[in-house]
Amino acid sequence: MMTATTIRPPYILLIALLIGTETDYCLALASNNKKRSRKKAVGPSRGFGGIVLPPIEQSYTVDDSPSTKGLLEFLEDEEVEGLDTLEIGHSRNGLRGVFAKESIEEGEYICAIPFVSTILVDETFVDSSEVDSDLRSANKIENAVKFHKMMETEAEKWSKYFDCLPTQEDDNFDATPDFWSDEDIKTLEVPVLVENMLHRKQEIEKASKETGIELQELQLAAWLVQSRAFTTLKKVAMLDPDDPDNLKKEGLLQRTILIPFIDFLNHASMSPNAEMQVIETKAYEESFYALVAKRKIAKGKEVRIQYGTGHETSFDLFSKYGFLPEDNQSNDFEYLRSSEVTLKNLQDIENVGQQQAVSLRKYLKNLLAKM
Repeated sequence: MMTATTIRPPYILLIALLIGTETDYCLALASNNKKRSRKKAVGPSRGFGGIVLPPIEQSYTVDDSPSTKGLLEFLEDEEVEGLDTLEIGHSRNGLRGVFAKESIEEGEYICAIPFVSTILVDETFVDSSEVDSDLRSANKIENAVKFHKMMETEAEKWSKYFDCLPTQEDDNFDATPDFWSDEDIKTLEVPVLVENMLHRKQEIEKASKETGIELQELQLAAWLVQSRAFTTLKKVAMLDPDDPDNLKKEGLLQRTILIPFIDFLNHASMSPNAEMQVIETKAYEESFYALVAKRKIAKGKEVRIQYGTGHETSFDLFSKYGFLPEDNQSNDFEYLRSSEVTLKNLQDIENVGQQQAVSLRKYLKNLLAKM
């Protein structure tokens, strides 16, 4: 049975910070387990004369599918806190997300998932000099290979979580360029963008041949890890095993993790109403990942976090998650200016097989027209 712990080198914790593949966050380091306060439910306000306030129209429909119910039962068994405050549902546009079942105050701990109830895909010691602000270990194809193996060897424990993950036939599947043809990728005509997309696609194909994993299976595993995993960086010092009193090397302990339920949260580029924090104690099994409200969240509102650092372009987000944000143009303009691509550079291409490539190309042309 899989746990989130692994055999670790001798590390000394100095200070920790958290960034994410799905979101980048600041770290909250604590020595005690803070738990979300429970609110007692109250009925509708009647006031003088027995007037009942009209109910607020719900902006989503609850996902009561067997797979979602199974996931929630599994999370309760794993002692995940805060599930009574949130529920998985579908917004009016059909997008699956997480919604508030009751009003949540700013700064309130909404949900807490123990470290041991998450999937540790990778843990690596990284020299500090090798780390920059754009580090994303979840993009490594080796992690897709590891996760594919976990989906086979650890299926018994995580089956209810795996059953809820999107597949290529799922309505919640947003195909990234990993699934496009080379020809469709080349229609984007932004050199760096095209080069990065083709390189990643080629790396997946190479890993498929080397490992014997079916290409479609590895593509899906790579997509799941890249689009759903979080990456944490913790500043540590490695001990010299021959001289425990001396530090051998300082660096970062990098973890790539999948956090069930939290990875159902959707993205908000400009105004996320929640963020992730790490509440870590000396004991790994007593530490947890917490979802915290950045501002008051009204009952029925969708809870959203910000994917990445906040500095990613729409093209970065599209490459990783398969969607185009609607309010990210400032980062995109800066990127296009540095790439020296102009509207005149773009050819008139009529035959594009991938509909998402058409949408991305149209978005690109609209931006260039405004510059």
